[in-house]
Amino acid sequence: MPSRTKRRMRCTSCGSLHTRKNGRRAISPVSFSRRTKSIVQRYECCECERSFSKRKEKKKHYTFGFKREIARMHVEERLSYRVIAKRVTERLGCRVSAKVLCAMVNEVARLSKSSIEIQREYHPLWSGYLTVDDKWVRVKGTRRLSLVAVDKSGDALHSELHTEAGQEVYDSFLFYLRDRLEYPLRAITTDLDPRLERAVKRVFGLEIRHQKCLWHAGEIVKAFIDYPQALRRFKNVTRQIQELEESLADRKQSSYDTKKILVQLQRTELNAAYRDKVAIVERFQALVFATERQTSKSLWKTFCRLYRRRYPQVVHFVASHWESLLQHQRDSQIPKTTAHAENMNKQFERRLKTIEAFQSIETAFQYQNLYRNYLRFKPYTDCRGTRKTCNGLSPLQVCQAAIPSNDWLKYAIRYPK
Repeated sequence: MPSRTKRRMRCTSCGSLHTRKNGRRAISPVSFSRRTKSIVQRYECCECERSFSKRKEKKKHYTFGFKREIARMHVEERLSYRVIAKRVTERLGCRVSAKVLCAMVNEVARLSKSSIEIQREYHPLWSGYLTVDDKWVRVKGTRRLSLVAVDKSGDALHSELHTEAGQEVYDSFLFYLRDRLEYPLRAITTDLDPRLERAVKRVFGLEIRHQKCLWHAGEIVKAFIDYPQALRRFKNVTRQIQELEESLADRKQSSYDTKKILVQLQRTELNAAYRDKVAIVERFQALVFATERQTSKSLWKTFCRLYRRRYPQVVHFVASHWESLLQHQRDSQIPKTTAHAENMNKQFERRLKTIEAFQSIETAFQYQNLYRNYLRFKPYTDCRGTRKTCNGLSPLQVCQAAIPSNDWLKYAIRYPK
């Protein structure tokens, strides 16, 4: 009978096959389950006299499941790294620094799936009504451009982080949506950034309906008529009168009565100016939010007659953006504002302010990718009105993606082999 050849392990240091077994070691990495103890075979090289093992994850003091749960606690429960470190110490009796926990979350974020991977895996059926928002955020004290695209269903299908805001950045972002994600665009809603307007025309053409955000338009109108300053002055005077009324309740002196009368007169003038600006804003909102074009035209005639001489900038602004502000009248499904996309950008900006631990734009982008996936797989809980049926479903499930459970982290990352 032929003799069996004894298999040798190759030394990881010198590559020699002249090795032998050198006992076994019990490995117990930190884990929430506390049942991760394993036996590892050690070897010794007869050439260089170094010991080694064939363990895949060498020098790993924490299991990947532990790192995954740390990322879940940080993203889902919005806990700081110091609070997580305290909870780990109370539960497991081992001390983990906030810096180590930050490295764990960044490691999990590096494994988060990209937008194209999720699209190819789950094949969501998007509505075709898109909102895009751009926002400047700070990464390690430096301004970065965050671009976000959100479907009307609430699915944040793509996001990017850039160091600059050139026209080619906006063009490439929309080209990615059209060519890579194959988004079935019917209409798009953006703010009034001219770079976004040029990118939409260049990528999707003039036949695509482009709705400009009515909320941003309203803020521009308020800036033209100095509405924020009038509101601030009105609130200050109202507060002064309340303070005088409280002091006059105890001290009935002529000086206080005089001050009260003067402030009330000032309040009357400010009240008239403030109410006038409120009327302008209300007329503008009624004009652009009207569902019928004939109603908007009738309101526009009145608006021009009242404010053409007093506020020519407002009239010129509405006239130059007339068609793009009223595209929603041609299709009632078009979102009137960029609220969905702007909400995601605000949440990401809030996270950046609380973390302040990103050492590069790459780690910030990876975290943004992880957080975007969290929003895509997280079920709705407080939808109202016509969207009440979405409660209990994630944005991807609303887009008819087949997701077996609501464990968002299970499907949001690529697990290491």
